[in-house]
Amino acid sequence: SIESLKLYPNPAKEYLFLDFPGIHLIEIKIFDLQGKVISIQENRSQFTRIDISNVTSGLYIIQSIDDNGTVYSQKFQIAQ
Repeated sequence: SIESLKLYPNPAKEYLFLDFPGIHLIEIKIFDLQGKVISIQENRSQFTRIDISNVTSGLYIIQSIDDNGTVYSQKFQIAQ
């Protein structure tokens, strides 16, 4: 469930961490608020570190898809 999906820190600076015990995510995408894809990464574990050090500060949406096709979306902020 989305409650078990942890996204931190928020706001983030250099790295964003996703921790999702019991959920097998297969793809993680980051979008800006205009819907442009900033990052796509395949996933193989229940803990992921995403390098965002080259992404401009602002608000973004992270979208995760699990192996059942369920989509999880959350907003997060990248700080200076």
